[in-house]
Amino acid sequence: MSTSISTITLIISMAAISGLAVSEIANKRIILNFKQLSLNLPPVQTTNKQLNDLSTLQRENKTTGM
Repeated sequence: MSTSISTITLIISMAAISGLAVSEIANKRIILNFKQLSLNLPPVQTTNKQLNDLSTLQRENKTTGM
């Protein structure tokens, strides 16, 4: 019985480790794809109106306590 429990524990551990490895590879691919996409984006142009709207929102958040 103890052999089967240790075997099951070993299998679960190996599955968890391989799952982490797959997750890590997927995360790196997502980051690389995001970097590649962001290189192709034009620079963001911020208008004065957008900056004023942002500062107004920040003031409102401070007064409401959010």
